[in-house]
Amino acid sequence: MACADRPARVVYEATGPYHAGLEKRFTGKLPLCKVNSLQARRIAQSKGTRVKTDQVDARMLAQMGAARALEPDRSVSQNMRYLKELQVSRTALVKDRTRLKNRLQTLTLAFAVRQAKPA
Repeated sequence: MACADRPARVVYEATGPYHAGLEKRFTGKLPLCKVNSLQARRIAQSKGTRVKTDQVDARMLAQMGAARALEPDRSVSQNMRYLKELQVSRTALVKDRTRLKNRLQTLTLAFAVRQAKPA
């Protein structure tokens, strides 16, 4: 049960880098419930909601949290957030490296090859 000044849950969509600030600021202070944005959209569509506005999304997320009785996520330590960010950065670097290697295989102009090669 929520106190008068504290909500039972704060339901939000995982939206890449945008939800990280919310988590960083309110973890341990509010009962946060992160949901998959595609799943949330599908639930809205199943209710006949075709519009996508912040107000409609907020109402739908609140209804979803109440209907499913979502439990707040466990708090994640600052170190775990750092590790996750490092993992995401590494994954992006590996993808960039693969993309550059593939690009090098298709280039024919010497100038383009020199520009694409690592230093």
